[in-house]
Amino acid sequence: MRRSALPPFRHWFSRQESLIIIGSAVIYIVLFLGGYRQFGASLAALALLPGSVMAWYLGRHLKVGVVAVVVMAEMALINLFLFTATGYRDPIGGVIGSQGISGTLAVGIFGAVIAWLGQVLEQRTRLATQLRTATELSQQLNHIHEINPLLEQVATLLQSRFSLYYVQIFLLGAQPQDLVMRAGSGEAGRKLRESRYTISAGQGPSIVMKAADSRKSILSNDTRTDTSFLPHAMLPKTRSELALPLISHDKLLGVLDLQDDQVNGFRPEDIDIFNVLAGQIATALENAQLIEALEHTAAQLREANNQKSRFLANMSHELRTPLNSIIGYTEILLMGISGELPEAVMEDIGAIQAGGQHLLRLINDILDLAKIEAGRMTLEKETVEVAALVEEVKTSSMSLLRNKNVSMSTEVEEGLPTLWVDHVRLSQVLTNLLSNAIKFTNEGKVRVRAYQANGSVAIEVADSGIGMTPEGMASLFQEFQQVDDSNTRRATGTGLGLAITRHLVQMHGGEIVVASELGKGSTFTVKLPVERTQTAPEAKAEAPVGS
Repeated sequence: MRRSALPPFRHWFSRQESLIIIGSAVIYIVLFLGGYRQFGASLAALALLPGSVMAWYLGRHLKVGVVAVVVMAEMALINLFLFTATGYRDPIGGVIGSQGISGTLAVGIFGAVIAWLGQVLEQRTRLATQLRTATELSQQLNHIHEINPLLEQVATLLQSRFSLYYVQIFLLGAQPQDLVMRAGSGEAGRKLRESRYTISAGQGPSIVMKAADSRKSILSNDTRTDTSFLPHAMLPKTRSELALPLISHDKLLGVLDLQDDQVNGFRPEDIDIFNVLAGQIATALENAQLIEALEHTAAQLREANNQKSRFLANMSHELRTPLNSIIGYTEILLMGISGELPEAVMEDIGAIQAGGQHLLRLINDILDLAKIEAGRMTLEKETVEVAALVEEVKTSSMSLLRNKNVSMSTEVEEGLPTLWVDHVRLSQVLTNLLSNAIKFTNEGKVRVRAYQANGSVAIEVADSGIGMTPEGMASLFQEFQQVDDSNTRRATGTGLGLAITRHLVQMHGGEIVVASELGKGSTFTVKLPVERTQTAPEAKAEAPVGS
């Protein structure tokens, strides 16, 4: 860091130091005019003024303690007047005595104390301001998670709180050797940011680039004589510059650049606090960059998921059209409209139709899932009686009991209120649960029970089948997932049924819960809110229906 041998006079003193010197001068003049008896002492006191100023200047620019030099200089002048005091007489011929000497000594000590107190007061004031700013900055950094608002807030806050001429923040550009200005204080900062002001390693010396390359704070307390200073036409008053690298986890993120319009604008204690602030800013900046990267990744994943849904929907539509034709023709053949066919051929056609129906159900599941994920699934609600719905689902599922040693029973509590639901979708929910219960029960029983509980209607589907482990239940409602068990792997399906079931129940404002134990069966309970409540006709419990 270079400094001129003799800075301009207006830069010698801070505001507080100027007030101290002026106050001391007033005291000295009052003492000088205080009376003839103390003429010698007053003259000595007046002589201390230039001595104090000179001592302060040497102390500051030679990096010697200001207070120590002031005291030494004043004591030296006191000794000088003590040595020559006998040569002075007052107007009535008396020799200056010990009182004059004591007065001179007191004035010297008093001046030193004033200088010391002023210096302490200034340091305490600056430290308090710095600590308040550091606290305020930390609080704001914790609440801002977007990079641009974060950097703008930092630049504005530092410029205003520390009364700086200009503050700007550079981040690494697309090229590692480039630093791009991302935030700046005031109108100059706005214009430089809009112009994408960039400092490159190849464009010449720069204090900012030196800080980035060395990863250390770089200070210039007189930019007029510093060859590393890079001037800018929009910042003509810069006289001091402090550049601090922004480093987090040993990674350079950018540079914080502070500029002042006074020579020697930054003191050692200022650099310490700015280094601490730079560390806080770097941490907050890294957090903001991580959050921004996560949000970008999440947006990409959402788009990929949307593309998947669109693909599944389009593919399902393309498959369903020819599949409906195949199923339709098999029905015609089975009905004998085209003539009688051998029994073996009829069995083959029946197998084709069954496979086609199964494939159609899978395609419909995929279409339903695509609609749900795209937010295009709508409910056509109507009043539905629970007993009638349970009976309907039981009847449609009876064919699943064929060739299985499984019994099915239903039980509906009397006086259940009606439900305001989508009849087709709720029937789909119960059919999925009932078909799963039958599928995973090789021998035993399946029961459907409806009852009222805590202001809602609960419909329970229980079986005595293979059951599930806690690990299996954890992934039960995930899309394209089936419980990883040797028995379940033999069962057909895409793993979409329960995922769609949960979505449909949630769309009705309800919930679905499951209880299961391996080897002891499973119980799925759908709880639906009661809306537009009215008492349904009495429904009696039904006896078990065998296979």
